[in-house]
Amino acid sequence: MRRLLATTMALGLVITAMNFTGIFAVFTDRATTGTNSAESGPQARIADLQVSTTVTFDCSDAAWVDDLVTGVMAATDLQPGDNSGQSVVCLKNAGTSDLYITLSTIDVVDTETDCTGDEAAAGDTTCGTGEFQGELVPALIASASRLDCDTSESQLSIGGAFQALVDTPTAIGTLAAGEITCVWLSVQMAVPGQIGSTAESIQQAQTDRVEWRYAFDGTPA
Repeated sequence: MRRLLATTMALGLVITAMNFTGIFAVFTDRATTGTNSAESGPQARIADLQVSTTVTFDCSDAAWVDDLVTGVMAATDLQPGDNSGQSVVCLKNAGTSDLYITLSTIDVVDTETDCTGDEAAAGDTTCGTGEFQGELVPALIASASRLDCDTSESQLSIGGAFQALVDTPTAIGTLAAGEITCVWLSVQMAVPGQIGSTAESIQQAQTDRVEWRYAFDGTPA
């Protein structure tokens, strides 16, 4: 009898608990909003180096692009001691980080276009034979100057063997975020005694053509 009473009481407690739970569930409610969203906007690239040509030489007429389609110099009939004249490019740091800038020459092709004068007699065994057979690269001197576009004040000048820019990018300084700078570029044909050139190597370099692209690389400073 006691066992039956205890079982009945326990069952009553369970039912009572269920009833209270049900009542609690009935008397709750939830209010919700519509769908929310958070969307990020575009950001400037950390490293974004842009380039332009200029006619005014101060970059006030710059039309900024990622890469130029055309070259900036086309020197012909160079003789020992002659130079290409100054060509100017503009650089702009359109990114959000200061950039460490280097200059190099890439995609270099040295071509024999003819066999003239004492070229063969001076030891040019590939005289007039075509692409990648020229000897003009070792006879070229490359120069670059970084200038303040507004004042034309020189900030950095470099010069030396053209081959050095092929082998190793050369530092031309740091460009702050949003900053614009002017770079003057030229090449010169060496005379005997310059950058290791001899009378024979200068003769071998005649009627050759070098084609290349300048490359400016910016890495976060």
